[in-house]
Formats: sequence, structure tokens, C-alpha cells
Amino acid sequence: SVANLAMAFRKEWGERNVYAPGMQSLLLSSLSFDSAVKLLLLMCEGVTLHVLDEATRRDASAVVRYMRKQRIDAFSCTPSLLRGLIDSGVFSREYAPRFSLIGGEAIDPELWLMLTALSARHGHEAYNLYGPTECTVDATVARVEGNRPVIGKPITNTRLYVLDAHQALTPAGVPGELYIGGAGVANGYRNNPRLTAERFVRDPFGGPGDRLYRTGDLVRYLPSGDLEFLGRMDDQVKIRGYRIEPGEIEAALRDHTSVDQAVVVARGNGPEALRLVAYVTPAPGHGRLAGTAGQEFPDPQLREDLARRLPSYLVPSVIVGLEELPVGPGGKLDRRALPEPDGARPDLDAAFQAPTNPTQEAISAIWSELLDITPIGIHDDFFELGGHSMLAIQVISRVNEALDSEASLQAVFDHPTIAALAAHIHPISSAGDSA
Repeated sequence: SVANLAMAFRKEWGERNVYAPGMQSLLLSSLSFDSAVKLLLLMCEGVTLHVLDEATRRDASAVVRYMRKQRIDAFSCTPSLLRGLIDSGVFSREYAPRFSLIGGEAIDPELWLMLTALSARHGHEAYNLYGPTECTVDATVARVEGNRPVIGKPITNTRLYVLDAHQALTPAGVPGELYIGGAGVANGYRNNPRLTAERFVRDPFGGPGDRLYRTGDLVRYLPSGDLEFLGRMDDQVKIRGYRIEPGEIEAALRDHTSVDQAVVVARGNGPEALRLVAYVTPAPGHGRLAGTAGQEFPDPQLREDLARRLPSYLVPSVIVGLEELPVGPGGKLDRRALPEPDGARPDLDAAFQAPTNPTQEAISAIWSELLDITPIGIHDDFFELGGHSMLAIQVISRVNEALDSEASLQAVFDHPTIAALAAHIHPISSAGDSA
């Protein structure tokens, strides 16, 4: 249940920043608990509230026509709806709303930059609002400006903590789970004490009786003091014993100058074959990606930068370049439409050199099958190609069987290229060919 005081603080923010009596406001979300709270708050502001039927809300052009006719001053909607409104000309010379309140899902970088430019051109103020239902709908707010999406800073009487798995504060720039405290935190879930105890926890930084709400969202603090949303904690994957937060890798990718958007997924058949695959789109000014979807992203410095910033197990095995990320009808990322990597050799420091003897050819064939990469050069590093300890076990087992050898698992780590491993297994036959 939500306390009346919590709603009062949310109302105070709206009065101070956006709303004034007599304004025309349009609510574009479907009716739910969150939108019901917003509806009640807007009525308390003294504004004229417009609510459209579902059929009209789905037609962006019809919504824009209605907004122009009614001279709507402010509107609230999701990023996916906003994109349709922009495409339908909600910002024009003849008319542009004064305010927009965006929430309900993450704003992608492209839409953020587009809205920043449109706001400057038309004297518009856009706000990105974040908050779970359990915290009276909105807990943070950010003015849409600058070059990267953020969820901003806390609204009045709200406390934010970014904590690690041990509920210790994380340093700025380090991802962690967002915990929310303050007057906006609800009392709990009605008739569900187990879930209440799980999600509403004691506040180790507050006074007696203070509680925090565990959002399950992965965030990090930026140098500006704003929070950046990285994804959901339940998007975690476990690969080779490591628990991995795709959002942390995506944030590192987006920090690179050549990358605009990024998404990381785990692909493979079975736990032992899982590998991280990153999909990225080029930043403005870095050209369009040639070729078909699924090719390795054409920036070798990107992988080197990731290797410096992240532990080796967080560096994606493959970084795929796309012209744009696939989205569904609602404007949200469609992960199922992400293409399978094409299996081509990635851009490595080592120049490609084909196998020159039967031992190298046998090892190359085994690597290609296990890594799903063709071709593989004899000086390509097994681990730079996406290999790992679990695959190394399969490699050495198949190599020993194919070559009737007795090499140890350590040989793959000590000799991580085809040329070196072949020379280790059959030094006489490989000596003259692997230079």
C-alpha cells in the first residue's frame, strides 16, 4: 500500500517543475495502478486532464491531431509511444507541447539525442521519470539533455543507494542494485508477507524502522551524480561459473567512441557451450556498417578497450555490428530477432595464415567446429576467439583422439595458437612450417 505522504511529495515535484492550474495535460498510458496514481495526482494539480480511448492512443497521427486541436501543454507517455508521436510531427513550427514526462521503459540513446535536439529547437522541456510501483510510481527524474540517457537524481524525500551483493555501497561508476528509501516507499504488498519481507528490507543507513525497497534494477552513478540505468538484475546469466550482468558489458561498450547502442546476450547449445555475443550499432560519424547483419564489428580497438576495462570472462566472444537494433511493434528491443553471428573470423591483431601441415589442419578443424568460426589462422589465439576452460577440455580430448597424442589440458593454455599447439604435440612435423 502507498502512503498519502508519498503521493504528496510526488505532487510537489509536479507543481514545482511542470504543472500549473489551467494547463491542458494528456495522459497516454493505458489504465493501470501507475496511471491511476498519475491521474489522481494530475487532478490534484488543478490541470485539465485529457484521456483518450485505446483505439486513438494506438494511432500516433490521431493523437497528434488531437493535441494540436486541444493545444495540449504537457503529456506523459512511454518512449515507444513518444517515437511514434515524433514521427507524426508532434513538434512543428505551428505547435509543440511545452512539457513531456517520459517513463515506463528505458529510453534508448538514439531517442534521447533526438528528443534533446527537438527540445532545444522548440523550447520544450522533457523529463525522464523512473520508479517502480512500490515507490509511488516515480523515484528519480532527469531533464532530457546531454548525450546519454540517465534516470537522474531522486525526487523530494527520496534516498537512493547503489549496493553490491553484500549490501555495501559501490563506488561511482561501478554497477550495483538500486535500493530506494524515503517517504515514497510503500508499506508492502497486501496479503503477501513473504514477498514484502523479500523486497522491503531494513535500511542499514537509516534510523530505526527505516526500510529500503530492492528494485532488482542494475544501475551505476556517473561523475555528474546522475544514475544510469543498465538493465534488470534478473537478466543475469551464468557462464562457466561466473555470474554475469549483461548491462555492465553494454555500458562499457556504449562508453566507446565508435559505439552508439549495444546489447549483450548469451548464445549456445547447453551450459558448457554458452558464450557472450554483443550486438552494437555505430556511433554518429563512424560510418555505416557494410555487409550483412551478423558480421564482426569493424573496430579492432573496441575489443582491446574492453579487455583493458573488463575481466576476461566479461569480454564478449563475438561483437556483431548492426545498422540498427531490431525492435518489435511496441518499439521495444526484440531480442529474438537478433541475428546469429555469421561464424566469420573476427578482426584480430594476428594476420591470417592457413594451416601448412596435417597436424595444424586437424587442430584447425577441431577449433572451427567447437568455436563455430571459419577460417581460423594458425597464429590466432584460442582465447581471443572466444575459447575458455570448458571448451579447452573438449579441444584437448578431440586433439588427442585425432592425433593419437597424450597432450595435457595445460598445453592449450601454454600453447594457445594452432601453430604452437601443433609444434608441442608433433615438434618434428611442425618445426619447419609454423614460423
